[in-house]
Amino acid sequence: MAEEGRLSTGWIALGALLVAAATLWPFTQALYLPLTDLPNHIARHTIMAADDASPLLDYWSADFVIVPNTAVDLLWQLFGAGGDAIVYSHRIMAIAALNLFAAAMVLARVIHGHWTWWSLAAGLVGFNATFLLGFQNYVFSVPFGIYAFALYLWLEPRPAWQRALVFLAITPVLFLMHFFAFAVLGALVFGRELQKLFEAGPHWRRALGASARIAIPFLLPVIWLLLSLALGPENPAG
Repeated sequence: MAEEGRLSTGWIALGALLVAAATLWPFTQALYLPLTDLPNHIARHTIMAADDASPLLDYWSADFVIVPNTAVDLLWQLFGAGGDAIVYSHRIMAIAALNLFAAAMVLARVIHGHWTWWSLAAGLVGFNATFLLGFQNYVFSVPFGIYAFALYLWLEPRPAWQRALVFLAITPVLFLMHFFAFAVLGALVFGRELQKLFEAGPHWRRALGASARIAIPFLLPVIWLLLSLALGPENPAG
């Protein structure tokens, strides 16, 4: 049985390599990706990297502001500025497509305790609608929300207060990367905690107390968001 399990794992690994290769192949065919919003990201990064002598600054300016969709912009500020914004965006989108597949594989591994064949199908949704729209910060950040949920499940045997401490560090980072990546994690955790509450039966009060503790790390980003909406300037997009 052990040998059979190793054989199955080996075939799954081969399948994962093939899916990863198929996911990355389109990126080898073109540097300029036909994604709707991507030129806006490339233009912003180019302006952000422009020096004082650049004629771009005669017409445009870009200020870096901490808002809950800054994952790719922050990485550009830290590591990419000075490079080619087109190449940078090309690599970011390739990582995003591959990372969504990898996150689904990892989550299935944590849930079932072994690698699964069916999770290879996650490669089919790598090029989804939000990817084709070029929502760069979103598609880059969401896989990390899935990784965070896999970590949450892996830590379930631990006391609730220990898990809450871990996620006190994770949720603000995920919130800054992209609010909807944070929301994906929040929805997944809420669903799991609700399931545990129903399964607790007569011990529902103890389960509710544990759920309340694990909810604490999600409160600070939500409060931050509400304060930003209440005190921030009017959004030009409405």
